[in-house]
Amino acid sequence: KMVKEAEEYAEEDKQKTELINAKNEAESTINLIEKSVSDLKDNITQDEKDEVTKATEEVRTAIQSDNIDEINTTHEALKKLQATYSEKAYKQAAEEKKDSTPTENKDEEKEAEFEEKNDEKK
Repeated sequence: KMVKEAEEYAEEDKQKTELINAKNEAESTINLIEKSVSDLKDNITQDEKDEVTKATEEVRTAIQSDNIDEINTTHEALKKLQATYSEKAYKQAAEEKKDSTPTENKDEEKEAEFEEKNDEKK
């Protein structure tokens, strides 16, 4: 009898697990995109901010609905936005880093250190 019950509930458990995983992944993406937008704050337009807000709200609504297809669909759209804004935030951070550090001397020092290490290995 227990084996039969286990088989009956196995599919239901699998669906619950998939739903929970989909919700967790969607929440994670929401957090990532909100961080990217926060990092970019002054370098994105209000339209871009609105687009992100709309997409995150759609995902949150889908999460509340417990409809895995809706969660996956809205999450996919959000992931595409997330990739765009992560890339922008990364480029911005690289630009800021480049602007804030003097380059000439450090590059020369690094090259010299690198050459010395290679010479030591020979």
